[in-house]
Amino acid sequence: MSPKKPTSPQIVTKSALEFTQEGIEGLLTVNLFSAFYCARVADRAFIAQNVKGAIVFTASMALPPQQARALDPLRFIESRRAKHTHKLAMGWAKYGISVNSVIPGLVKTVMTYWVPEQPNRE
Repeated sequence: MSPKKPTSPQIVTKSALEFTQEGIEGLLTVNLFSAFYCARVADRAFIAQNVKGAIVFTASMALPPQQARALDPLRFIESRRAKHTHKLAMGWAKYGISVNSVIPGLVKTVMTYWVPEQPNRE
């Protein structure tokens, strides 16, 4: 018997009007607050050791316009992270700490093989 082909996971998309407060808070916690707290720990370690350092945030991959529109809350959070990155970079530069963010394209892995198969992907 041949192995069953795994089904493609679906990208869950909702408009901003469909998100509950709990849903938005979950997105903020995972995508923004956790990044800030991790950066702060690194910043304190760099300062305590009197070393220059670099903090690099990885934003969600760039999406085609039709998917991006459906992910308004995530786009809002990514815009906050961009502003957050800029403000941290300005504040921590005096300690020799650089703060940047990268936005990768799609990286083919066993976890993302299904993304190009999405019906709403260009």
